[in-house]
Amino acid sequence: MFGIAGSPDNKWSAALTSPANTTTLGELKSNAQMIYTNDKVVKDTPTEFQMEGQSLNGKPNVYRGIQLAGKICIVDVTYETGTVDDARKIAATLKGAK
Repeated sequence: MFGIAGSPDNKWSAALTSPANTTTLGELKSNAQMIYTNDKVVKDTPTEFQMEGQSLNGKPNVYRGIQLAGKICIVDVTYETGTVDDARKIAATLKGAK
């Protein structure tokens, strides 16, 4: 599963995925920290992992993963305008289906 959303002015975007080959936050943490070298870990719990900093495209970002039953779900929010708090609010909307 993969999806992308963005603002009409292209000042922010959110990419959402649930990768089949990465099923635990432990796997996600090691991979994400190797890829997003300009991000810092700001949350690391058994059910949530979040990093903030600079995305691969050089824009500020909030990268968040959550653990679900047998899989993970990830969102990467990048932005040119607004604040990190705005991006955090968007990333925080990522929740498991009920």
